[in-house]
Amino acid sequence: MPSQKPFEVKRGGTLTREKFLLDEIRIVATLRESGVSDADIIRRASEDNIFQYPTTREAAGMACACLHRLDALACPELAGLLAEGRGSFDQAAQINLYAIACAYRLMREFLVEEVALRYRTLDFELTAADVNAFFTRVRARDEGVASWSEATFIKLRGVLRGSLVKAGLMRSVASSELLPFAIDPALERAMVAKGDFDLLPAFDCMRFDACDSSVNAGSEGGVAK
Repeated sequence: MPSQKPFEVKRGGTLTREKFLLDEIRIVATLRESGVSDADIIRRASEDNIFQYPTTREAAGMACACLHRLDALACPELAGLLAEGRGSFDQAAQINLYAIACAYRLMREFLVEEVALRYRTLDFELTAADVNAFFTRVRARDEGVASWSEATFIKLRGVLRGSLVKAGLMRSVASSELLPFAIDPALERAMVAKGDFDLLPAFDCMRFDACDSSVNAGSEGGVAK
């Protein structure tokens, strides 16, 4: 069963360790769907090596990260599609990217400020310099992020771009071009139901962009703080 504790959106520095975790979250979603408790999932990750890591030193932490993302979705349908044998690989990859954006403020801000903006304006170039400029802005407005080491930022640049590749938004980490993209209908429905209109253009979905503008008029752009 999902955790009953209040959900906390994290900044995202731990993404340097966690990365995309698509295979892992599909395993965790499958176990949760079958009724295994969160505590048992974490125990199995460490004791039974369900992720088949060379060592299990970080397995429990990765299981916790996957559970955190599933809680962030707050959507049984999307969680079910992440389970093995339910949704397709492409569906799961899209949903996982959305789950990361829901769980970590850094990913949400990156998708809204960099990716969504480019799809909306038909400017499909996203360069390393653009990512660097994004981090400069985040550092300036968030003291917690500003305290991170340069090594952390270097790793996070790779994680953010790598996540776009794994979700199908870019061809490779060496590319600077966003690809035409078809959002999964179930994901689109869930995002609309949750009111995540600011994130929809990051998945190349513009049908609700006018609604986004009206909802966020006078706000700070709808970016999670």
